[in-house]
Amino acid sequence: MIAKMINYAIQDSQRYMQLTKEHLLIDLAAFIICILIAVPLGYICAKHEKISVPLVAIANLIMVIPSLAMFALLQPILGIGMTPALIALVSLGIPTMMLNTKSGYLNVDRIVCENAYAMGMEPWRVCLQVETPLALPAILNGMRITAVSIIAGTAIAAYVGAGGLGFYIKLGLTARKMEATYLGAFTVAVIAIIVDNILAFFQRRQLKKVA
Repeated sequence: MIAKMINYAIQDSQRYMQLTKEHLLIDLAAFIICILIAVPLGYICAKHEKISVPLVAIANLIMVIPSLAMFALLQPILGIGMTPALIALVSLGIPTMMLNTKSGYLNVDRIVCENAYAMGMEPWRVCLQVETPLALPAILNGMRITAVSIIAGTAIAAYVGAGGLGFYIKLGLTARKMEATYLGAFTVAVIAIIVDNILAFFQRRQLKKVA
């Protein structure tokens, strides 16, 4: 099967590269949007308990929704294409990153922050220069989990016409070309492993800095 998968990739190399590129672009777009939304929300949740309670409840609710169900719910409303795929992936990715961000900021030693304020640092400088570096390992852990879930979830995006490597999985299942299914699934797995290891490297590096 491995030989068949490699031969299929060579024979269909142009489309394979195009689908891989599409997959990576969808992953990157969803990941960046998740960071821009989830990290600030996580910080707000850590600082304001009243806001945290409903946001955490919503996050926990979203986390129990399967990826395929999220795509199925959005397709009748938003149709097919990149828009419903991105919204579904971002919706599924935000909760984990937000909760890890909240945990990271909550675990920052209050004495360190109080010392920073005593030295005359402004609140924004305390947040960026003191709290965020200390919370970064937990934030990066949330990013790792979110990134892997987005990469895996993007494989389902083909079912709503967004492209990506899920096309091969869909093609293999419908046309009984198992080499296509294995090619799509294997490539998605490789991308997820590479991205996870890159983020894990930065997480370990940050842990050494704050240790």
